[in-house]
Amino acid sequence: ASTIIGVGIHSASTSVYQSFSPNLDIKAYIENEIFHGPFSHDLVFIGANYTAFFLFLLGLNHPTNINQDLILPTLLGLAIGIPAAIAVIRGTHLILVAINSLICSVVGLLIFVNFNLVYYPVSFSMLLAFTSFSLTLLLALLIYFTSKRVTKLMIKLLFPKGHPIYEKFHFF
Repeated sequence: ASTIIGVGIHSASTSVYQSFSPNLDIKAYIENEIFHGPFSHDLVFIGANYTAFFLFLLGLNHPTNINQDLILPTLLGLAIGIPAAIAVIRGTHLILVAINSLICSVVGLLIFVNFNLVYYPVSFSMLLAFTSFSLTLLLALLIYFTSKRVTKLMIKLLFPKGHPIYEKFHFF
């Protein structure tokens, strides 16, 4: 539900933004940007993370009868988690989503340690998705707090020219 609400808020605030473009200093624009930026982005990504966690739990209730080759679930988990983390990084609101994904990863790993992963390919895939998501976000935060040079390189790789982060990024 939070993902749907976040997408709705994001869509509405992006539409409202169009009427504020010439007057960027007015209070309504600033408040709209709070809803557009941190609030809607966090709702979308936290909701998506909980959706993956729910699928992880659901997969534990539906094991397969045969050993599964884990190549496809591994690729699927990485193909979901890493691009989702890059989307969060591009959305520029990492801290709350990183904390949430880290909690889901730790809880998921603690639960999954008692299961034979070859019988739970869906759970394994989702666990890998939100764990790779979490680790990618933590890596980005670690890079940001430890290396200005690598952060600038990461910005050049992830953000297109013309993006405000690409053009105006500075360290505090």
